[in-house]
Amino acid sequence: MYWVYSALLIGAIHLITFPVPAQSNNSDDKNYETLESYVKEITELQSGTNSNVSINNIKQLLLQNKSEAFFKAMMAYEILSDMKTAEKDQTTFSSNHLIFLEDYLIQLNKSTLDQYLEENPLLAIHNFRYLSAYSGIESFLVNYISVYPLDILNIYPEIQKRNYNLKILDKLCSVIPSIVKDYLGSNHIIKRDFMKLSSENARVLKQIYLNDPNDNKLYAFAEEIKNSSLTIKEARSICDDNGRYFQEMVKSFLSNEHYIRHSLNALLKEESLKLMRALNDDHMNTNFESRFKPVSHLTSQELYVLLIQSEEEVFTSTFNGLYEILTAKIQGDATAFLSSVNYREFRSFLRLLASFGKLENWLELINDSDRSELLNRFVSSLETYRTLDEAITVADAIGSISDEILKADLNREIQDQFSRCRHHKQERGIAIYRVLKSLASIDDLSLFQDQYAITSIDKIERSELFNSNGKHIQQHYFYDDDDGRESFASFIAQFSSQWLISDKGTYIIISPVRNPDILMFVNKPEFETDGHQDIREYLMINKMSPQVIVHRGHSFYSDKTIRHIDASTKIAIIGSCGSYHSIYKVLEKSAEIHVISSKQIASQHVNNPLLLLLAKAIMTERDLEWPIFWEALKTNLSQNRYASEKFVDYVPPHKNLGILFVRAYDKVRTGQ
Repeated sequence: MYWVYSALLIGAIHLITFPVPAQSNNSDDKNYETLESYVKEITELQSGTNSNVSINNIKQLLLQNKSEAFFKAMMAYEILSDMKTAEKDQTTFSSNHLIFLEDYLIQLNKSTLDQYLEENPLLAIHNFRYLSAYSGIESFLVNYISVYPLDILNIYPEIQKRNYNLKILDKLCSVIPSIVKDYLGSNHIIKRDFMKLSSENARVLKQIYLNDPNDNKLYAFAEEIKNSSLTIKEARSICDDNGRYFQEMVKSFLSNEHYIRHSLNALLKEESLKLMRALNDDHMNTNFESRFKPVSHLTSQELYVLLIQSEEEVFTSTFNGLYEILTAKIQGDATAFLSSVNYREFRSFLRLLASFGKLENWLELINDSDRSELLNRFVSSLETYRTLDEAITVADAIGSISDEILKADLNREIQDQFSRCRHHKQERGIAIYRVLKSLASIDDLSLFQDQYAITSIDKIERSELFNSNGKHIQQHYFYDDDDGRESFASFIAQFSSQWLISDKGTYIIISPVRNPDILMFVNKPEFETDGHQDIREYLMINKMSPQVIVHRGHSFYSDKTIRHIDASTKIAIIGSCGSYHSIYKVLEKSAEIHVISSKQIASQHVNNPLLLLLAKAIMTERDLEWPIFWEALKTNLSQNRYASEKFVDYVPPHKNLGILFVRAYDKVRTGQ
């Protein structure tokens, strides 16, 4: 693999760094000659003909010139050097870095490094060590810390070596205080650097932490405590009253200035899911007034937030009841209502309506001119968002709409947006709307794949599921609650004497007796944190990465699992309720990944047979073909009525519109 990329690299360094100018002065000629000598040294180092040249020598030479061209050469060279070291040590070079390098070679000739970072933010964050010396990386991190705070927190040990580390940590204290506080009881470098901070963000975080180190609720109001609109005592009083706690968080959520507060959003989602589960649990109650009494006092704005924050776990009957209450409260004026919630997450709301067949009904509550404006707002300006999640939401909604008139209206709006972006030569917008236009007009997904020459999502080749040492690795994430313990016990129970189960204390390893190269690492729920960490350390020491990552737990835990997905992950099984609605978070990690998710309620009665069948399929000598696998799973579940009912809501990789959209978008963006 290394030598394939090395040939590309030398050509790329010439193209990116050393284009011969049409006209040049003596100074330019001298610089060009100097650069050519560096290329000669790099080439000799690769071939081993000059043992006196070292990586550090090249790096120091490049750093003497602060131009972007020099930096690009240095970064490419460092990646290549790491690949060579990996080959020498007979280890697998991270495919995350390979994809980074491959895309880097293709794209940097077309754009500046800053443009490249803007178009590939998550990949850039994960490859921070190659970019850390670049002068523009500090402002890049500052700009994206509100979008990818957990990913930036993960690379803090590398950021810590730079002179802007405290600035980044201070912003993390503002965006994810409830996460940063987890380090304050340790001797981690984050704790040591936190003690150096004297900012208001750090002061408030420390004040909340000292009030109660184990309670996260107060962090929902960190901003109010910082600006003195609430005291700690007043915030504590709100947190102790569950009803008021939810109401006050909704107010904060709906105000624009709180848009980037991840801790608030996470805590609001947790409370919303608790309330939604209570409604779901009472689904056998045929008395409407009795069943929905727990939410009868909520305002229309609070009902709206409840729905969008817990879309992963809402039963159909629960949604229908909440929708009836909501429409009664807004008294037929849907336009004024959406304005009252500042159109916050309105795309997610419309997608939710479409998936439950209520979008057409909602649009009937809007006059024709406002209806056109809403559809325009739904599809417009998608290129201005830093991530693709809004565009994926639109793509998903398109797939849920059956009304032909509504489809035609959306088609016109998308075409208008495409024309706008083309007129202004907005390349990102052109790519987004070209793909959406195709999705909205093609009913046969195979034709869509052919149109964009997308890598098949119908199957995954067997070779992709094994590393260079012939090992297939899975990591299963369980969480420490009643559901996690029950799911873990039922999952383990299905493995017979044909499987070997090795107990490692905080986790277990499951492997077929006849095929020890297939290894499933599964943490024990009661050792949630330690088990996850111990598995990762074992894999790191043994230079292995999981080809399959499995999330087993409630949806509010899913971010903790998804953060560990990278480009080396080939299959992600997100076994939580409504995981399909968080698909964009997985696709941000890897556009080439195959994902299994559920649109509504996930169940161990589906998850367990699915995972066992997958393990057996990997044991065969054949490629994994999803349509065949899905049909076999359907047959297996047919004897269990409950499992069959839940299985209908599961989305296989080959029918995932989000995956199709992202892959097609990447094809258009890179011009492949």
